[in-house]
Amino acid sequence: MLKEDCPNNNQKIYNSFYSQHSWDKRDSLAARYILYLLKKLLCNFDVSQIKSIVDVGCGDGSKTYNLIKIFPNAKIKGVDFSKEGINYASRLYGRGGGEDPEQVTFEYCDINSSYYLTTPYDLLVSFYVLEHIQVWESVIDYWVQSNIKYIIIFVPIGKMYKNDLREHFRHFKKYEIKEYMLASGYKLLNAFYWGFPFYYPITKIAIELQRGTIHNTMAKKPSFFLKRVYDIMYFFYTKCCSKKIGGDFIGFFEKIS
Repeated sequence: MLKEDCPNNNQKIYNSFYSQHSWDKRDSLAARYILYLLKKLLCNFDVSQIKSIVDVGCGDGSKTYNLIKIFPNAKIKGVDFSKEGINYASRLYGRGGGEDPEQVTFEYCDINSSYYLTTPYDLLVSFYVLEHIQVWESVIDYWVQSNIKYIIIFVPIGKMYKNDLREHFRHFKKYEIKEYMLASGYKLLNAFYWGFPFYYPITKIAIELQRGTIHNTMAKKPSFFLKRVYDIMYFFYTKCCSKKIGGDFIGFFEKIS
């Protein structure tokens, strides 16, 4: 689904959003369920062969940093078009941890260009980014031209709710990303159509009914009570949501030699 004449205000929205942040989000609900889905997606893949990763549209960096839990020996870079997001990520996660203080780094850049792809990477990940980009095909084309062997893409599919209209140009058709990647010389290694019913549509409808936007809640450090609510939601997301039906496409692709 495409929203016509969507104002290109994502940079302004996210700079404002990240400027309000001051807390570590590695254990946030979104970071936790994305990490869970990644582990499931890669369950039959030898992760030791991945030595370098770029996270395109890394935002606050929490999901980027969590990649260490799956790829402990990889060098990881997060890139984003929000200066506030990169400042936030660098401040909280930019030292990488472990024996190598440079294992995780962050860089501000235009993700609508190929600038960040001058360094070769084994794996590119993109968590809910392409829906924010007006000409998403050109961004994937840059990835393809860079000869990155493995690509992981998370995107929303299906209905756009009012809260989505604020910052999304579109939601994708069910097979749209898959077909584009196959036509670009990649094969599908694994995929989920995830989220029914507790993430999509139940959580989406709950957000829709909330006054204001979800950002107003997410920008604040959650209370003890809200953390317990998120724990319950995480249980339903990971134990009770379908990986064959839902509002998100999650695909893992390999370049055909």
